Amino acid sequence: MSDAYGFMVAGLVITMGTLGDRIGRRRLLLARGAAFGVLSVAGAFASGPLMLIVVRALIGVAGATLMPSTLALITNMFRDDPDRGLG
Repeated sequence: MSDAYGFMVAGLVITMGTLGDRIGRRRLLLARGAAFGVLSVAGAFASGPLMLIVVRALIGVAGATLMPSTLALITNMFRDDPDRGLG
């Protein structure tokens, strides 16, 4: 059941990075962050194993979108290389 998440993240992270470049990283980050939260709640209340596997796969799609958007926004927010290392 938990492998569905990892498979989707690994398979879609590059594709979702490209989608973020086309649509806009911030918009995609906010939309998929909300979807990640809603799907997590749906997974908590899954009525059976099939529903849980499907929800975990959809959470994987949202997770694959969050990774490249977050990393791209960090490099845009902190332009100077020394600033990125602080914190």
